[in-house]
Amino acid sequence: MDESFRSVLPYLRLQDQTPPWLGEFFAFLGLVVLPALILFYWIRKHRLQRHAWEAFLEHAAERGLNPEQGRLLAQIARQHQMKHPLLLLSSIKSFDHHLGRYAHGLGPGFSRKAAAELGALRRSLGFDQPTPRQALYSTRQVSPGQTLMVWPAPGRSEGFCPCVVVKRDEASITLAPLLRKDEECFAGLEAGAQLKVRLWGPDHLEYRFRTHLLPGNPESLLFSIRHGDRLERIQQRDFFRMKVRFEVVLYPAGRAEPLPATVLDLSGGGMAVLTDTPLPLDQVVVIDPHFAGDFPLAGLHCQAVKQADQGRGYRLSLEFLDLSPHQEAEIIQSINTYQLHRAS
Repeated sequence: MDESFRSVLPYLRLQDQTPPWLGEFFAFLGLVVLPALILFYWIRKHRLQRHAWEAFLEHAAERGLNPEQGRLLAQIARQHQMKHPLLLLSSIKSFDHHLGRYAHGLGPGFSRKAAAELGALRRSLGFDQPTPRQALYSTRQVSPGQTLMVWPAPGRSEGFCPCVVVKRDEASITLAPLLRKDEECFAGLEAGAQLKVRLWGPDHLEYRFRTHLLPGNPESLLFSIRHGDRLERIQQRDFFRMKVRFEVVLYPAGRAEPLPATVLDLSGGGMAVLTDTPLPLDQVVVIDPHFAGDFPLAGLHCQAVKQADQGRGYRLSLEFLDLSPHQEAEIIQSINTYQLHRAS
């Protein structure tokens, strides 16, 4: 074996060339430079946050809020760790969401003073009156004078009880039954009883939410309910349907013979009728243009979406087509009025 290379091995060894000051340099980085960078970062972050909240308060003042209201809104934004706190000043959806969370966090001891402060904040920003056709994001957007349909107990033969909003603040909604026969029903409920509520928004859509009865004066005809934690938009097929019974004439498209029918129920999205003869599904019909009943149905176009043979006739589910918001609102209002007159 050739071992001639052994003579050069000592020259191939790696020499220890580590500077003696390198350890001190890393110690300096860890003990001085790194803490200084961290301190600089936190100082800069604190300054940026301070400037951001100062800008928020300036915008709040421009929107008409006083300093106390601006600080309260800033407190809510910090508490909820909002990435874009300015939305509280411009978006009713964001405002309702975060103020609802804040009010809910105040617990059952939510004072009237706190409710008044939050209500004044809402009014100052112009969020107390929803604009026409605006979607509802919270039950805190309902207005005094609005009618809510309340289910006070399961299994009631009449279904809901129409109630009018007497007062609404950030803590609760105060209602009064519109029908005398419903007063005893609410008077017999205990605080905490679960309720189901439906209402129509300014966008002509139906909403529902669940809530609870709040403690109140048993001798008063008024009662209060909590705001709903979740406001759910109802699909058209689930609109409230009122049972009715009146005659109407339908004119199927493409057919010369009119079709007499008995209307069985009615909602803002359609109606169910009983006829002697069936109709093909998707058949378009026109309600008698000369119809002069309690509901504004004359000339409306409908489409058959469901059909069932009931032996004594055929039950057809008809869906209104191309209703304008004005026509839909008229139908809904007529349903509410009819319900009140029928029960009085």
